[in-house]
Amino acid sequence: MTDQQIHTGTKAGTLSGTIISFARSVGPSDLIRTIVLETVGSIVSFTISLLLKWFARAWRKHITPK
Repeated sequence: MTDQQIHTGTKAGTLSGTIISFARSVGPSDLIRTIVLETVGSIVSFTISLLLKWFARAWRKHITPK
């Protein structure tokens, strides 16, 4: 067995153990709360990005000589 195979097996074992322990400690209400907060965060981030892009365009129009 090569070192690469051992390393890959260790990664897979660590990842699966982490997922199993996480699944056992998180309830349905926590999962729903996480989904809602993630959705709200994404919407706010997208909105702020659009506003900043709009402000940048307005600022460039304002400072560009005609």
